Amino acid sequence: MGRITSDSTRVLLQEQMIKLRSRYRDTLKDAGRREAFDRFWEAWSSEQGAVINSDIASSMDGLLLIAVTEVMREVAELKEARKGEG
Repeated sequence: MGRITSDSTRVLLQEQMIKLRSRYRDTLKDAGRREAFDRFWEAWSSEQGAVINSDIASSMDGLLLIAVTEVMREVAELKEARKGEG
């Protein structure tokens, strides 16, 4: 059994994202959730190198990590904006 290289990991991750887009995002009924998925897609696209180069067990774990990171970034931005209002 061979070792998974960055190139094969990249391909696996991209394949998983394509499946998520067609089998998950496109079947969401709520427009807000589709828009949220699109923001996740943007975050993943810009940070896929971090996921590929980490020691995360699976590609789906990496995608989840990016999603959580993006949510936390947005929460922090909202909190900061709220401070500025009060």
